[in-house]
Amino acid sequence: MTISLVKGQNVSLVKAAADVGGSLDSVTVGLGWDPLGGRGSFDLDAAAFVLDENERVIGKKWFIWYRNLKSPGKVVVHTGDNLTGDGDGDDEQIRLDLNNLRQVAQQETGKAVKKVLFVVNIYRGQSKGQSFGDIQNAFIRIMDSRGNVLARYDLGRDFSKETIVSFGEIYDHNGEWKFRAVGAGYQKELEELRRDFGA
Repeated sequence: MTISLVKGQNVSLVKAAADVGGSLDSVTVGLGWDPLGGRGSFDLDAAAFVLDENERVIGKKWFIWYRNLKSPGKVVVHTGDNLTGDGDGDDEQIRLDLNNLRQVAQQETGKAVKKVLFVVNIYRGQSKGQSFGDIQNAFIRIMDSRGNVLARYDLGRDFSKETIVSFGEIYDHNGEWKFRAVGAGYQKELEELRRDFGA
């Protein structure tokens, strides 16, 4: 059974996977959205920040987006850019190898992974005068390797001026992977947010 979350709520992914008879070796993070009709064309992009305990990206190669689709060791993989948001289901997906993420990150950077933050930005949203006020049906969902949906967060229409929204995060809580629905917006371009996180 899918666990539907509200903003700020969290869930243990280990327990959610066990409830459906699965395991948490790897997960697929699906992100989706639909532009409102009559508002023109929109190019939205999903990205993932792999962060340490200080909320900083653990290394330049650990900011995953359409120009860097794979982390070292392929433990975080973006499946590709969707330029329109057309169609049902996930518009973009990011896959995490949770079995090996901590180990590969430690070997590559010497740093411990504390969370992976998932954001969606409107490409050049500020310069084009576009915002999430023009977007509907935005969601994030977490699926196990068998396609079972472990958790889902529907963002609603809470963002009128924001050009980037943090949809959710997978984080390490005492060695256990959990998911939190974030729902935080930013009025800036992706390059600015990257600098904020040290990417």
